[in-house]
Amino acid sequence: MVGSIKTFYDETCIAKLGFKTNTGKKHGPFGHGGGMEFTVPVLDGRIVGFFGQFNSYLNGIGVYLAPK
Repeated sequence: MVGSIKTFYDETCIAKLGFKTNTGKKHGPFGHGGGMEFTVPVLDGRIVGFFGQFNSYLNGIGVYLAPK
């Protein structure tokens, strides 16, 4: 999972979000981007779910991992 965060109307939000599967297929990026880039590497395991936090915008996102 890759993306960026930035402040928009005094609120820190996810500005861009993208995903790459274990087979190399890419989904996204979604959003306009800008701000500070981030990466969530999954080195040993697999993503089985997502969770997030929002107000007016998506403020945070996380992943649930399971063993391979």
